[in-house]
Amino acid sequence: MKAKAETEAEKLRGQQAFNLILESAGEGIFGLDLNGNHTFVNPKAAELLGFKIEELIGKHSHTLWHHTRPNGEPYPGKECHIYATLHEGISHTGEEYFWRKDGTGFSVDFSTTPISETGKVVGAVVTFQDITERKLAEETLLASEERFRSVTQSANDAIIISNKLGTILGWNKGAEKIFGFANTEIIGKSLELIIPPDYREKHYTGMERLVAESDRHIVGKTMELQGLHKSGNVFPVELSLSEWKTSNETFYTGIIRDISERKKAEAEEEKQREILEKLNDLSGLLAEDMTLEQSLEKGLQIILSTSFLRLEQIGGLFLSEIGKNELVLKSSVNLPEAIQTMCANVPFGHCLCGLAASTGKIQFAACVDERHENHYQGIIDHGHYTIPIFSDGEVLGVIVVYLPVGHLSNPLEMSFLRSAADVFSGIIIRKHAENEIKSKNQQLQKTNSEKDKFFSIIAHDLRSPFSGFLNLTELMAEGSEDFSKVELTDFSKALHDSASTVYKLLENLLEWAQMQKGTISFAPGELSLAEVVSFGIDTINQRALQKGITLINEILETQQVYADEKMINTVLRNFLSNAVKFTKRDGRIVVRSKKIDAEMIQISVQDTGVGMAEKDVNRLFKMEEKVSSKGTDGEPSTGLGLLLCKEFVEKNGGKVWAESTKGEGSIFYFTVPESMQNN
Repeated sequence: MKAKAETEAEKLRGQQAFNLILESAGEGIFGLDLNGNHTFVNPKAAELLGFKIEELIGKHSHTLWHHTRPNGEPYPGKECHIYATLHEGISHTGEEYFWRKDGTGFSVDFSTTPISETGKVVGAVVTFQDITERKLAEETLLASEERFRSVTQSANDAIIISNKLGTILGWNKGAEKIFGFANTEIIGKSLELIIPPDYREKHYTGMERLVAESDRHIVGKTMELQGLHKSGNVFPVELSLSEWKTSNETFYTGIIRDISERKKAEAEEEKQREILEKLNDLSGLLAEDMTLEQSLEKGLQIILSTSFLRLEQIGGLFLSEIGKNELVLKSSVNLPEAIQTMCANVPFGHCLCGLAASTGKIQFAACVDERHENHYQGIIDHGHYTIPIFSDGEVLGVIVVYLPVGHLSNPLEMSFLRSAADVFSGIIIRKHAENEIKSKNQQLQKTNSEKDKFFSIIAHDLRSPFSGFLNLTELMAEGSEDFSKVELTDFSKALHDSASTVYKLLENLLEWAQMQKGTISFAPGELSLAEVVSFGIDTINQRALQKGITLINEILETQQVYADEKMINTVLRNFLSNAVKFTKRDGRIVVRSKKIDAEMIQISVQDTGVGMAEKDVNRLFKMEEKVSSKGTDGEPSTGLGLLLCKEFVEKNGGKVWAESTKGEGSIFYFTVPESMQNN
């Protein structure tokens, strides 16, 4: 009896301990029989379900709190996990949805365990806890993650997640679009797949410093780098890097933007800025005080220094030869000597420069092709832009710049070069105008100076014959009845000589004035040189006979020249008259001619007269020099006739000069064209 009592007491103590555990448990616990009815319920279970314990004991569990699914549909008992535990002895752990007494439901984390006796299932124990807050947190987190996923997937920028080893863990659609790799191709692979080979070493070094936390300046900053597309194309990107950590690992998120278009826009903007700067520099040459050649050379250097053109530092600038369809090289930078010589003169239509001039269009060549007609041994292959310079449809010149072989023509380059050519057109026109004004001012000064000198000479040389007039007329007026017939004849002769001298001076003055005003008649034509010389000899023959001087005409009857007859007659008359004047009696004068080149005929008048010193020869034909002396018989000479001769010969496209030896005689030369095409 005692033993039985102790056993009962022990059972009681065990039951009390079990009840204490049930009452103290922080989760709901209840027991079920094979029919699913509650056999015990702890306080927490009753509290969670909103029932009193006595309301649950003996009642069917599925009917009270497990009858309906969360979506409102009936929950058949035989589909319940608790049913499977009671009838099949299967334990289960998971999430379920229980209903409270007041009709509200809540999510639970529960487990069912079968109760067995002698190998048979006699019931089940169900434990559960309310996980409403956890589910809410999970749902909130899930929604947040979904929103983040939606944002990252819809972003145009690449969003890439990697670990500290550089392994790619996250890859959005923006990354697929920018780098060309699909998500399935790249996840788990190394970042080096999207880094150009030339930058990988720097990437590895940077990652090592970042992981070691010795280089933190790049985190949170935006940097410009180069990215590598799946196709192998390298392109500029902008990277913003952030770092985040879990309890045991560090991750990096990179937001990458393809800035190719922005860089192109920036490059185009820079090109436009440089274009305006270079055109402004070229326009500035208009205001600089320098020669045309200096302006052209400086302008060519400005073009060659234009960075976006990718030019070789070689070029040249040609100007059109006035009156000829030909270009003349006026300026060059680093042009090979062979090219400078070969291309010193380029006909229109010849080679690329000539083609640009003849067509009026920019000529482009990526290499030395068949249009390069000027070749030489060892020519280095190169490309070309040749740009015509125009003004009102007239070709003023051509710019040529060298390009690397294989260079592709570019509309922006051609537009800039056309604009540069337009500026050069303005420079050339302005410099020509400045030169013309300068030349006209110099000519005007020269004309005024010559006019003053000419009038001074005239005034001086008129004084002598007029003094003679005054003296003779005074003598004749005071005592004409006392003069003999011989004396009156001598006086008359002296008056005639003085009048002739005055007449010649006035005639020279008139012709010179007409030349300066441009009103003198100029009518060149085909002339027989022999006939012109014969006419000149006839005009002074009487005087030559008086001095016993022999005149010889060695001009061939067939020799023709193209000149103004009146002017050439004047020149020959002056040369022959001077030869007679300064040749002693019984002297000799010879007129000759010869062809000195393909275009010009040289005529010479040689005498055996007194000759001149070299210093006097050098003063001939110059307005600022007065060279006058008397002839061998005292004939007066002013030197004005030679000034007119020079003007007339140059008007006809020739030159005039003299050679002389003191005491032996002189030779006066002049040239004229042989035919009209040479005039």
